[in-house]
Amino acid sequence: MKSDILPVKRKQWVDYVRGISMLLVILYHAEYIYPVASFDICRLFSSFFLASFFIISGYLFTSDYKTFSLGKKLKSIFRGIVWPYLVFTLIIWIPKAFFNGTTVLQGLRDIALGWASWFVVALAVGELMFALCLKYTKNLKIIIAFAVFSLFIGYIIKEIYPMRLPYYIDRAFIVIVFLVIGFLYRIYEDKIHQLIKINYYSLLFFIILYTLLEYLDYRYLHIADNFHTLEYNHYLLFYIYAIVGTMMVILFARVVSTSRFLCFVGQNSLVFYFLNSGGMKLLTLPINKLLACLPENIVNYLGVLRIILLVVCVCMCITPIVWLIEHYCPIIIGDKAAFNRLAKKLHLKISF
Repeated sequence: MKSDILPVKRKQWVDYVRGISMLLVILYHAEYIYPVASFDICRLFSSFFLASFFIISGYLFTSDYKTFSLGKKLKSIFRGIVWPYLVFTLIIWIPKAFFNGTTVLQGLRDIALGWASWFVVALAVGELMFALCLKYTKNLKIIIAFAVFSLFIGYIIKEIYPMRLPYYIDRAFIVIVFLVIGFLYRIYEDKIHQLIKINYYSLLFFIILYTLLEYLDYRYLHIADNFHTLEYNHYLLFYIYAIVGTMMVILFARVVSTSRFLCFVGQNSLVFYFLNSGGMKLLTLPINKLLACLPENIVNYLGVLRIILLVVCVCMCITPIVWLIEHYCPIIIGDKAAFNRLAKKLHLKISF
C-alpha cells in the first residue's frame, strides 16, 4: 500500500494508523486459531480494522485530484499492489496448498482469479474503478454519487449472489465507498478538524461513541460485521461503525506518541499482511507442543494470553524478514526507486 504521491516528508500518523490496523489483523487471525469462548476480542475492532486500510488508501490516492493522471495511477496500482500480490502468492503457493489441504492446481487457479488474497485484490480492483471515475470527472458531487452508486451495487450483489466473484468485484464496490471517504477526508481535512479538534477530548469522545455503538449492537442490533463474508443485517450501519472506528484510530495516531515499530509495520503493511497467516500456522506447531506440556486447566486459564503470545511471536519473526526485504530486495515489495532502477537497466522508457 505504498503510494507514489506521498510528500517528501512522510506523514507518520498515516503509517501509525496502518500499523495499528495491521496489528489488529494479526490479532484477528490469532484469535481465529485460538478462539476464547468466553470473550470475543475481535468483536471490539472488527467493524473498522479493515475499513481503515481502505480509507487511508483513499487519503493517499492522489495529492491533487484536479491534476490526476490515470497513467501514473495505473503504474502505482501495478507496482504497489498487483506486483506484490503476484510475488507473494506465488512464493506461498505450494506451502499454502499443503497447509490448507488443497491441490496445487487449485492454488494456481485461485491466484489467477484473484482469490488468493481477497483484501489485496479487492483494494486493487476498487482503486482501478475509482481511478477510472477520476479520469472522466473531477466534479466532487459526481464522485460522491459514484460512491453512493457503488454502495448500493455492492449491496445488491451481496443479496443476489453472496458467493465470491472473480477478482472480488463484489467486495471492490464496498472498498470504493471507503476510498472516496478517505479521498474526501484529505480534501476537507482542515475543515473537518476545525469541527473535530485533534486532541484528547475528541479522541475520548470517539472512544465513548464507538463503545456505545458496539454495546447497542451487542444488545439489540446484532449486525454481523465480518467484512470477508459480507454478512450484514444492517448494511448502512456497517459503514457508520467503520467510519467512527477509523476516526477513533486516526485521532489516536495523531495525538498519542508515535510508535516506531507500528510505523514500520504501517510502511510495510502489505508485506505483513501476506506473511502473517503463514507465519502463524508455522508458529502454532511449537506453541501447541509447548502448551501440550502444561496441565489442561492452566491451558484453559491462559485464554487471551495464548493469543497475545502468538501475536508477539509472529511479529518478532516477521519483522526481521520484512527489514531484510526492504533493505536488500526492495523490488519484491514494489519499491518505486527499485522499479525505476530496473527499468533503467533494461533500457525501458518508463518511469514509475
